[in-house]
Amino acid sequence: YSNCCLGSINLANFVTEWGTAASYGPFDWVRLATVTAEATRFLDDVVDANQYVPEVPELEAAAMGERRIGLGGMGLADAMLKLGIRYGSTEGLAFASQVTEWMRYHSMIASIERACRASRGARAPGPPVRRMG
Repeated sequence: YSNCCLGSINLANFVTEWGTAASYGPFDWVRLATVTAEATRFLDDVVDANQYVPEVPELEAAAMGERRIGLGGMGLADAMLKLGIRYGSTEGLAFASQVTEWMRYHSMIASIERACRASRGARAPGPPVRRMG
């Protein structure tokens, strides 16, 4: 038994101006980090707010124990169009990689911080994680 709460962030909303892709300057990386962390916390709250089927108590127990969430991005092609990056190009692949890694990092940090505060990481394998920097 298990479940996963899913969410998505529209990446096109983080392009601050149309133009060329010089260093992805018109892309708001700071706001994406903030929204990613907020969305991660929101999805974790959804785990608590869900109405689980009473006839299957194992589902709620698994959900509360694992607290699985999935956060993705949509609108990548639109963001790249606004930035002047050709979809499928080497630069496009590099941009997509940078965006996904940025989101993964900030989501993971928000999740770890929340787990440490709530002591919910009891089922996570391995040693405790400390924030570096």
